[in-house]
Amino acid sequence: MSSQGALIYRQTRSAPGVLQADSGGYAFELPSKAGDLRYTISYTDSSVIGINNLVGSLLAIAISVVLGACMAFLLAKVSYRPLGVLLNKLSAAVRVEDGKGGAPIYGSEYSYIEKSFDRLLLENKNLQQSMQDYESAARSNLFLRLLKGYFTDDQQMNGLKKFGIGYTDDMFYCTMLISFHALRDLSDMERIRKIEMMTIMIVEQAMSRHRLAYELFEVTNADKALILSSVEPFGSEGALESIAAEIAGEIGLACGFQPDVLCGTAEKGLVGISKSYYAANESLQYALFAREHLPVQQEEIQPGVDYYYPTDWEVQLINNLKIGNLDTTMQILHEISEENKKRRLPEPSETKLVSLLMETMLRVLHELNLDTCLYAKQFASRAGAGDIGGMWSYVFEVGTLICERKRYANTSPSLAVGSELLQFVNQNYTSADISLKQLAERCGMSVSHVSKIFKEVSGINFYDYLCRLRMETAKELLREKTFGMDDIARRVGYENVYSFKRAFVRYEGIKPDEYVESAM
Repeated sequence: MSSQGALIYRQTRSAPGVLQADSGGYAFELPSKAGDLRYTISYTDSSVIGINNLVGSLLAIAISVVLGACMAFLLAKVSYRPLGVLLNKLSAAVRVEDGKGGAPIYGSEYSYIEKSFDRLLLENKNLQQSMQDYESAARSNLFLRLLKGYFTDDQQMNGLKKFGIGYTDDMFYCTMLISFHALRDLSDMERIRKIEMMTIMIVEQAMSRHRLAYELFEVTNADKALILSSVEPFGSEGALESIAAEIAGEIGLACGFQPDVLCGTAEKGLVGISKSYYAANESLQYALFAREHLPVQQEEIQPGVDYYYPTDWEVQLINNLKIGNLDTTMQILHEISEENKKRRLPEPSETKLVSLLMETMLRVLHELNLDTCLYAKQFASRAGAGDIGGMWSYVFEVGTLICERKRYANTSPSLAVGSELLQFVNQNYTSADISLKQLAERCGMSVSHVSKIFKEVSGINFYDYLCRLRMETAKELLREKTFGMDDIARRVGYENVYSFKRAFVRYEGIKPDEYVESAM
């Protein structure tokens, strides 16, 4: 309020940041009608305040964005360093791989990284496929080992469990072979694939009808092999042959081509799979031979071998002898013996079989650098006497000796000493002075230590081994009838005939004179 230009009263009410009248506002002056007073009312423009506030806000936002970007850049720079090193290595690897062909390389670091991840995904897919192929191959290999007669061990049993195959020695098995050898045109791959697919379907249907568990896989000497398994016997005689004929007939109706479906024998135990397979394979070979030589009768193609001694079993026997696996070696020999007993071989065939087994033993002995003369002589002595049982027993004995010696050779540091002892005895057993004491003095060891080493190497004690050498030589001399009893006693290392006769009776069970009469 003012009067005659002089300010009488003034009251101001404003918030911080509100503009005054002189800084952008409005003023109204009202004269008083009652006197010379004048009323002045002033107020600020709110739009100006809003604009000023907006500008301040935008400025603050801009500053925050700039500061945030700077901070983000610094943080990214710090945290990106290890990742950047990795990405640079990936991109460098891709550049090197792409640049091997000499072509120019284009693209940013990120395009190389993308290509690296694509390559990793492809490699992962290929790896998974490779694993599936490996499992399939391992499964097929497991079945092939069963067909070939590889005797079960912990690794093989674990493989059966891994693939969910519940085979045990208490079950019954039969092997069938499906052969497409009669199919002449092998260039029509589409037809061959159709036949294979129809074979799989027909086998599955046939096994389902007869409620038989089976495994179908490929083999080399035929196109498909089929292992049937059952906890109970397969039924009446000829039942399996009927199933094989049924499968062959259905394939023939579906494909216009009837394959050979050969059925093996029904056997019990895992080893029976191999026996059944060899029986089926033998029938398959007859069928193939007859197809190629139609005029030839069955009798003309019968092989001269009627004993059972598969090559795969021979290989296993050799390998187990070399590593000293006594249990498996004895199992192989036992299975060969039992299978050939079932065949009721004539004496010449059984003699030939046992002789082949002994040849295998001698071959292993030779490869192990062991003297084979003694073992060959002792076996020849039993063969000359026509003692089939004694020949079998000696084969088992030699197999045991080889395994025991190999086991010793793998664990004992005294192998060289044992070999020298054995060689010395083999060369000097006809000497009357040879004894454990002489061997101990020769090696500079105690008598008990030499005795232990000798038994570990030879499988029997020193005096039994020495007596065996002398008696086998004496038996040869007795059969020759060239020397008298006193002379033979001295030749084999005995000081007098009385000691010789007593040792002969203890070893052979009869007197030397009785042996001469029985050998006539």
